[in-house]
Amino acid sequence: MPCSTVPRRTRRSHCFASSKDMSFDHIPKQFRGDNLKDGVMHNFQTVPQYFYGLNPAQMDMFMTEDSPVPEIAEMLSHDMKKEGLTARTLTLKLKTTSFEIRSRAVSLQRYTCSSDDILKHATTLLKAELPVSVWLIGLRMSQFVGEIRNSDPSQGTITKFIVQKDSSRQDLDDNDSFDLDASKIA
Repeated sequence: MPCSTVPRRTRRSHCFASSKDMSFDHIPKQFRGDNLKDGVMHNFQTVPQYFYGLNPAQMDMFMTEDSPVPEIAEMLSHDMKKEGLTARTLTLKLKTTSFEIRSRAVSLQRYTCSSDDILKHATTLLKAELPVSVWLIGLRMSQFVGEIRNSDPSQGTITKFIVQKDSSRQDLDDNDSFDLDASKIA
């Protein structure tokens, strides 16, 4: 599902390249399962790559120019440029062969949609997870320019909580006439 068919509000927090547009021909046969199918659909747009049971020794493949990680970064960058989006937070999601979900994120110094920036930080995040036997890799960008951070009015914020607590303390401080002497209570 291309980014353009997803409502802009939803797309802002889930902008990924579509897996249907990917070719898995560049992945060596030993890294693929026999039942690998293109176009795995999810509830959001993603750039999944399935690598049935890569062991840590095979993970060196991800640090080369021929790895799928640069392609994932390029696809994400292309979709962001097409939509005119730039973002600051990059998230790497991994699903291990034991179906454990691992997620690492980094907030970048500046807003970007550059595939080089995405790749540089994605590689750093991936190296931090090694050694791992990986089954799925995905990249996500969030915290977009101009994004309204608290779009749900029912969602409380820490600032709102602190302000409310401070104002209730102010009310207590204003009422200095507390007299806790038990002899004066009738």
